[in-house]
Amino acid sequence: MFNKDLSSYWYCPYWKDRHIFELKQAKTFERVTEIALSVMETMPQELSQLCGPITTGGFGDELKNRKIFNRCVIELRVQKLNPFDQTLLEKAIGPLKIKWKKINGAEKYCKPILNVLYKGIFQSGKIKRTFFLPNWHTSEGSVWERNLIQSLGIEINEFPESWYQKILEEFYFEVVR
Repeated sequence: MFNKDLSSYWYCPYWKDRHIFELKQAKTFERVTEIALSVMETMPQELSQLCGPITTGGFGDELKNRKIFNRCVIELRVQKLNPFDQTLLEKAIGPLKIKWKKINGAEKYCKPILNVLYKGIFQSGKIKRTFFLPNWHTSEGSVWERNLIQSLGIEINEFPESWYQKILEEFYFEVVR
């Protein structure tokens, strides 16, 4: 399974150029939520979503966390689990987070990412199941997501350890060292 060419799974076919353009123009987290939901509208039913460390926790390094996270989303696609690929939202989240930090410098975590964007995604009813990475509990955002997801009654699954270990092996020299 892991030796298969993954290039056909690398990009989510539901994200179109116009969505990327709209993300780059987004001025608020509410607008980013609208764009995410418009992508989800074009996808087959029974969406899943990956949850795990990106900015906090995990390997203690955002770039390393992103590489693993992105590859795990691809694995969900390979396994035909119909994931909503939220990684492209970073095209808007990054600039909005910088703007937010200038105004709210004393606060550690950019809460609108959770309270506006991800809350809107999960409350939409489109996400039917989630997959949490093994180290989800090290991430402030993932802990928040899990609590919200439980309260909404969305199915919670652990990302299979065997898949995760194979992915870590792919990135051994980049992530572990």
